[in-house]
Amino acid sequence: MMIRTASTGQIMLVIQFFEIHIEERNDLLEAIINKFPQISSLHYIINQKANDSIYDLDVNLHAGSPHIEEEMEGLRFGSHPSLFTKPTQCKRMSYIKSRGILLV
Repeated sequence: MMIRTASTGQIMLVIQFFEIHIEERNDLLEAIINKFPQISSLHYIINQKANDSIYDLDVNLHAGSPHIEEEMEGLRFGSHPSLFTKPTQCKRMSYIKSRGILLV
């Protein structure tokens, strides 16, 4: 399971399943979205490799938006489950650069 919370307050939940049990999976995902309506984006992945690497697998949207929005420097960016980002570090680097400490 992966939970992402964006600076905008949006929440993304991604759950991995090893086996394909459609009815049980859908029941669980529906229970989650009903119990936690604040989830903006709910995805699932079928991962039969028995590891936590998802970058070569299909990510399936179950409910909500396909992405959550991250905001930096007045700009908004869509963040989807297979995107690896470090928004907090980007903000820090931008701050350091604006002070003339970081030359890029």
